[in-house]
Amino acid sequence: MPRDASRSADDRGLRQKAEQCLSGKQSNERSGDPAALIHELEVHEIELEMQNDELQKSHLEVEASREKYFELYDLAPVGYLSLDEEGLILELNLTAAGLLGIERGYLVNEPFSRFIRPEFQDPFYLHRRKVLESSARQTCELALEKHDGTVFYAQLDSIRVEADGLGIMRTALTDITERTRMEQALQKAHDELETRVLQRTADLKDALDRLKSEAARRERMEERIRQSEKMEAIGTLAGGIAHDFNNMLAAVLGFAELAIDDNIPRNSNVDRDLKHILKAGFRGKDLVKQILAFSRKTHHEVIPLQLTPLIKETLKLLRSTLPSNVKIALKIKSGSDTVRADPSQVQQVVMNLCTNAGFSMRDKQGGKLTISLSDAGESYSTLPAGLEPGRYLCLTVKDTGTGIEPQVIKRIFEPFFTTKERGQGTGLGLAVTYGIVKSLNGGITVESTPGKGTTFKVFLPHAEPSVREEEVAADDIPRGTEVILFVDDENSLVEWGRETLRGLGYRVVGTTDSRDALALFHVNPAGFDMVITDYTMPAMTGFALAEELLKVRPDIPIILFTGYNENASPEKAKERGIKEFVMKPLGKRDLAEAIRRVLDGTKGEKE
Repeated sequence: MPRDASRSADDRGLRQKAEQCLSGKQSNERSGDPAALIHELEVHEIELEMQNDELQKSHLEVEASREKYFELYDLAPVGYLSLDEEGLILELNLTAAGLLGIERGYLVNEPFSRFIRPEFQDPFYLHRRKVLESSARQTCELALEKHDGTVFYAQLDSIRVEADGLGIMRTALTDITERTRMEQALQKAHDELETRVLQRTADLKDALDRLKSEAARRERMEERIRQSEKMEAIGTLAGGIAHDFNNMLAAVLGFAELAIDDNIPRNSNVDRDLKHILKAGFRGKDLVKQILAFSRKTHHEVIPLQLTPLIKETLKLLRSTLPSNVKIALKIKSGSDTVRADPSQVQQVVMNLCTNAGFSMRDKQGGKLTISLSDAGESYSTLPAGLEPGRYLCLTVKDTGTGIEPQVIKRIFEPFFTTKERGQGTGLGLAVTYGIVKSLNGGITVESTPGKGTTFKVFLPHAEPSVREEEVAADDIPRGTEVILFVDDENSLVEWGRETLRGLGYRVVGTTDSRDALALFHVNPAGFDMVITDYTMPAMTGFALAEELLKVRPDIPIILFTGYNENASPEKAKERGIKEFVMKPLGKRDLAEAIRRVLDGTKGEKE
């Protein structure tokens, strides 16, 4: 109850009591008892004073509460405003005035919209209408401009209340500038991230396209690797065959030479037959070399090379791979067919060109493959550009196939370029051929007419022929008298070695067991002038035997020979102290010259 109302009620009570006292006094006067009346008045006075004290105390409490309320209201961390239906400010706390940047006295009855940025006027109007039409709390966010022009962001939380029959909007005003800036920063970061994501998506799409292209390239590469693995398997098989075949050839050639030296009349039928055996044996030896070279099991060795025998041998290998309805014609028109080249590389050139020609005739009703070798001469009018002046041999591979389009010929020697269907070619054959020919200081040309065939011409520098070693007179073979330990796991080769070396004047101890050879050497290390050992043996390899022998006697000359083993090479043999490395099969002259090179070289070192 208000303080003034309480006081009026008390005064009315006192008057009523006074009136009662006066009426009582009159009664008492009539009754004749004035003392009682005085006592009653004193009692009422005391009651009035007590009530007055209580009223004073209540008034002080109300004032204290009111001051506390206004302190909390004015100094609250949130601004509070009361707006009428027109949006005029009825009252506000100090915080709200501080947020708006002007003293409170200047804000009463001012429109709140004067502090709202133009772009947010419509949202505020909608917010105010929702508040006045509903009893629920409404919220909106605005950009406000202080009295000094500073812009900040605020959140309005408003409800509608009734006062004297009118709707009033009570609003809490909160500064959300930092939050808004963070949200804007987050939105900016989100937009930038979205942009980067879109860019990244585009990059990933490009990367995916590249990966698809790479996958296709890898698939082609894997196909080439599979082909390479097939070739590796063929090479491994060829190496195994070469080892056994060379051992057999060594025995054939060795014993044929022994038979010729065994007092057989010269030019007799037996002598001629044995020489045919020797000739065939040496051709077999060359063939094994070519197989190993083609399977990449030997190093390239540029030597004087006769092309005619190599071409013939290559065509024998190709016959089974070419279509059966393709006829092969070989024409040799050159007086001398010698070039300086590696046999395996030239063979690869011939095989690549012939295989390519056979492929171009696979869909036709038969065809003809013509391989010819002729002397190009020094003034040959169609020599490829860039060749040095000189004498050249021309190897021609001509087919009657489908021919090559002019636009394809321009790229025909490019690596990995092929017009064949997937899985039918790698696009490396002609590129490898071109590289080999260039490495031999030669040139290559191609002429083609679509539907009529193609002609490849390979020009290689002519070289002077070499004299075959097996044709040198037997009297020129070097001899000796030293003691040799001969080791091979093949009985026939030990027997051949013993007889051959004894025929050359040497004293020989032969064995088929490397452990027995080591035991013999331990008994009398100084009794041997040389050790000749095979590489591939079951108990102890030639390398292992050589190491043990050198431990006993470091100056013992050792020759290592083998039919084939990819773990054995001249470089590896030299690293282990082995003086000479030779390949089977080797003839009597090969063996005799190797022995003298080592023994005479060792003597020279000692001197």
